[in-house]
Amino acid sequence: MKASASLPRFFLEGPRRFEVGEVVAIEGAACHQIGRVLRLRSGQHVVLLDGRTGASEAELVEVGPDRALARILRAAPCAPEPAISVTLLAAVLKGERQDWLVQKAVELGVARIIPLLTERGVATANGAKPERWRRIAREAAEQCERAVVPEIVDPVPLVEVSWTGAKALACTERDGRPLPALLADGDRDLALLVGPEGGWTDVERSWLARQGAVDASLGPRILRAETAALAALSTVMSHLSWPLERVSR
Repeated sequence: MKASASLPRFFLEGPRRFEVGEVVAIEGAACHQIGRVLRLRSGQHVVLLDGRTGASEAELVEVGPDRALARILRAAPCAPEPAISVTLLAAVLKGERQDWLVQKAVELGVARIIPLLTERGVATANGAKPERWRRIAREAAEQCERAVVPEIVDPVPLVEVSWTGAKALACTERDGRPLPALLADGDRDLALLVGPEGGWTDVERSWLARQGAVDASLGPRILRAETAALAALSTVMSHLSWPLERVSR
């Protein structure tokens, strides 16, 4: 039998705790993945997560076309969540670039993603696919053994967002202090803002400054928008995500 850390993982609707011995119904996308994609059968083990209270190893007792049943066996390990909560506010990108950004941000430990509509952005609200991004986020969280799926909201204009209570850092091409110099050990709630390929307009930069966002430099090179977002997120996590707070049942 595989160790629970290497078993297929599936998020189910919550919130509630799974009790040992309980038989849980699995429907929707998770059932499709179990029966049609992975072709799992009765007797095989999986890990079930409700997105809030942790993970449980379970044995499949029935696999049907529309519903599977699994019996809860024991608690299962989850990757620890970062000690800092990072909201990534990034300009919406087109197509696969946005998909890739969502996937990698989830793997790096982001807590929330707010897709931004900006003046120089190439994507519009009409072309946005938030449900697709949420599915990608769920699959990425399963793959990297997170116990929670980061929230992804519908795209919103920059001037309508809020980050009350969080330290806000606006990534720029070259201006501002180096990002690592703006991070402090006591930071626990961070809003990380990343603009589109063409950067922030003067109007947007003025608005960000009025809202208390501090310019943060990622270095001397011009980066693609998705590269900038992930470079900034990686920097934050490497500096502030230790020690880690483990998700417990």
